Amino acid sequence: IACPDVFNPFNIMCHVHATFLWVATERLFYSAYYDGEIPGVIEWKAGDIIPWLASGYELSPDYKKVTVYIREGVKWSDGVPFTAEDVVFTYKMLKEHPGELGYASIVDEWIEDVYATDDYTVVFELTKPNPRIMYSSVFTGVHGAIYPLPIVPKHIWEGKDPLTFKNYPPVTTGPYKLVEYSEAGDYFVYERRDDWWATEVFGIRPGPKYIIDKGYLSEEAVVMDAARNMLDELGYLTVGSFLSLREKNPYIIAWEDAPPYAWGEVCPLYMPINCAKYPWSLKEVRRAISYAIDREKLNEIALEETAPPLKHVFSPYMKPEFLEVVEEIADKYHAIEYNPEKTEEIFESLGFEKGADGIWVTPNGTRLEMTCLIHAGWLFIKKTGLQIVDQLKMVGIDAVPKLLSGPAFDEALHTGAWDAVPSFWLCGSTIEPWLTLDYFHSKWTAPIGERSLGGVGFIRWRNATFDAIVDEMAGMSPEDPEYMDLVRKALEIWYQEMPAICTTNQPALIGYNTYYWIGWPTAANPYNCPYYQGCAFFLTLLNLRPREVDYSTVYFIKDTPKFRGIDLIWYGPFKEGDSARIPVDDAEFWIEKGYASYSPPVAPPPIELEEIGEAVSDLKSDVASLAEEVTSLVEEVTGLKGSLNAISGQLGMMTAGMVIEAIVIIVLVVAVIMTIRKK
Repeated sequence: IACPDVFNPFNIMCHVHATFLWVATERLFYSAYYDGEIPGVIEWKAGDIIPWLASGYELSPDYKKVTVYIREGVKWSDGVPFTAEDVVFTYKMLKEHPGELGYASIVDEWIEDVYATDDYTVVFELTKPNPRIMYSSVFTGVHGAIYPLPIVPKHIWEGKDPLTFKNYPPVTTGPYKLVEYSEAGDYFVYERRDDWWATEVFGIRPGPKYIIDKGYLSEEAVVMDAARNMLDELGYLTVGSFLSLREKNPYIIAWEDAPPYAWGEVCPLYMPINCAKYPWSLKEVRRAISYAIDREKLNEIALEETAPPLKHVFSPYMKPEFLEVVEEIADKYHAIEYNPEKTEEIFESLGFEKGADGIWVTPNGTRLEMTCLIHAGWLFIKKTGLQIVDQLKMVGIDAVPKLLSGPAFDEALHTGAWDAVPSFWLCGSTIEPWLTLDYFHSKWTAPIGERSLGGVGFIRWRNATFDAIVDEMAGMSPEDPEYMDLVRKALEIWYQEMPAICTTNQPALIGYNTYYWIGWPTAANPYNCPYYQGCAFFLTLLNLRPREVDYSTVYFIKDTPKFRGIDLIWYGPFKEGDSARIPVDDAEFWIEKGYASYSPPVAPPPIELEEIGEAVSDLKSDVASLAEEVTSLVEEVTGLKGSLNAISGQLGMMTAGMVIEAIVIIVLVVAVIMTIRKK
């Protein structure tokens, strides 16, 4: 990481550490590709919007207003309540800096105004109707899996320059806090927060006490550490490395136990072309390049049979009715046909001629030299890119690989310092086609040398007719009968122009180690996708449990609410004086909070038999003495009664005597009881 001390999620000049965004920060909403749950807290269906920092939302019938309800009880890591004011502050700050802060351009495009009606209600007024606004990165991103917009604390950020503010140490709402990082930017350490708001609100805690994120420069180093159980989540692997590792360590798993082992990515691979540079600006040249790509060989060699050819750049999880239309039009334009002869025919029809070195030359003398930008940080991307470079050379294009990674790759990609990116990924539409089509809108483009503004603006393709169709689709529900017609029109233009070249699906052969932690998502347990580099990993984190759990008996010294242990079993609620056998990790948590103890309650000291006998003897003596006093007093009362009767035989005086007698008897009884109780 180039700027390891920067934790500003909106800083476009520094690549903010991803794990910080996934485990320390949280989102208003999440979403997932599969049916799943956080046991005992919330369930979801594939594609559902999952409320988290928010408790829900309402979209107006005209798609121009969104009301978001903030969940009560959420707190920042410094104890300050999370309220509607934080949400309003974040969106207003972004709206004031379009093109300067991450997310700012899309907020400026869609949010006209945002305001709070109370501490827990936020109203977003949109610039134009948007029936799918909740699925945009304004709220949830690509099914909430990748980059939904994070909220920042107003009381920390107010008065700061968001362009330069480092946000260190970060104040967040998530279950983990940053405790250490290297100045070289190659590792970060996060510790579980025992004051996380969701523990109080939902009764849950993640199992791992620490998350240690390490950077690796080679797949070999990953395999070596994983073989020794030094890694739990391994990232993307090639098939060869995965199989070799599994032989060494039987605890290693992937999405599938058998070929292709990998999960089919939601983000397909494709080949962006720099449409602002000649001769790549010619659609005929782009089509000629497409005919030169042998996708079957890419899958067979570079991708090791994990990623079949794909006719489009949309998610394979898009609704079938839309995928059918996409594939129909793709076939019409031979989107993935491998035919080097047609490449040659197109070049000749354009007046290109081959030079003595076998490289094509345009009529104005320009040699077909292609700088191919390749991300060297992903081995399967690197292998695929280099194989495409070789295929381009075979048809007379002087393709030269330019291998970069990290911030250097990002800077080159967005400023246009390349001719083609042989292998890259596109994370767009996951339900219906609009989002991916919008990524190709010319509004995201910028002149070469300047950073693109979003989408896939770095390809710098412009088509006004396509833009108009996409704009019309933006305000229309996918259920509208006219919507599909617009989809067809946009796709016709896209495939005719071919601003980017379809290649293959993207394999996600993500390795997991079950030596310490179990509960990873797999094809047999698909509650979530296997992403670790997106916000959806948060959902996985709350489903992990230790393979081995130590238990201990604790005694509760306060009433304790119901809670979920790190073994994912629910315990309680408990009353003061209850005891229970619970995971040691949870026992230490409740003991630290002052709710429980390892020691049983202290019983009163036992009384010796000799002491009891002495007490009984004393009691007998006191009772005997009291009896004598009672007898004497009764005699006096009898005498008093006789005197009264002698003085007067009137009924009134007799009554008075009886009253006095009753009073004396009550006094005597009370005296006896009090004496006995005292003993």
